[in-house]
Amino acid sequence: MLDAKAILIGSPTLNNGMFPTIAGFLCYLKGLKPKGKIGAAFGSHGWAGGAVKAIEQEMDQMGIEMMDSGLAFKFVPESDELQKCFDFGKTIANEISH
Repeated sequence: MLDAKAILIGSPTLNNGMFPTIAGFLCYLKGLKPKGKIGAAFGSHGWAGGAVKAIEQEMDQMGIEMMDSGLAFKFVPESDELQKCFDFGKTIANEISH
């Protein structure tokens, strides 16, 4: 993680927040004090979201330059939504190749 130029973290929403194992990972990552990275969050939800916003807030507090992924999908992503994921991956690749 410390050698990566970008950190993308995804989670399903559970009780209006991120999955507990993702929260634990972010706590550990915060202690590593990542510097000079770009980041984005993505996820899925049922009735109400919350995980993507919570991840974005945690990463922003770490000083990671956040990109808006726009990747928060209801239930299982459909083919057009999967295409959005692929396109966002290309955007990240272009961003870190500079």
